[in-house]
Amino acid sequence: MAVVDRIQQYAFVAMYYGLDMGFDFDLCSHGGPASHEIADAVYRSSREDSGTYATAEPALPGSFRGGEFLEMVEGRSVDWLDVATTMLDANIWHRSSLEELRSTALHVTQCDPAVIDDAFNKLKKHGMFLVDGRP
Repeated sequence: MAVVDRIQQYAFVAMYYGLDMGFDFDLCSHGGPASHEIADAVYRSSREDSGTYATAEPALPGSFRGGEFLEMVEGRSVDWLDVATTMLDANIWHRSSLEELRSTALHVTQCDPAVIDDAFNKLKKHGMFLVDGRP
């Protein structure tokens, strides 16, 4: 399950860096947004895996800020990604204020407060939160 969670979290964060792959996300019971489309695709590919993989580089849109995306997610734990995506979801879709984000993440994910503070500070530093409807 952790692999599926991580792929979903990466896809969600990638939207903020210009790579929207058209997946729909809903709030997952353990926190953070989840996409049934991604989960289904991952499970389907694991059942159908023939041991061969495409070698062509995927075509990424010019608007995708891949370096910034990797800086944000590389080496992050699943818990950190759960917290970050939960805060982004709460801020964007539910219009939670910056003051509410930490308590929302703590309540929904039940992660270590140090992980929550680290994710909050990193997201804020990168201008990922909407304040008064603007990033």
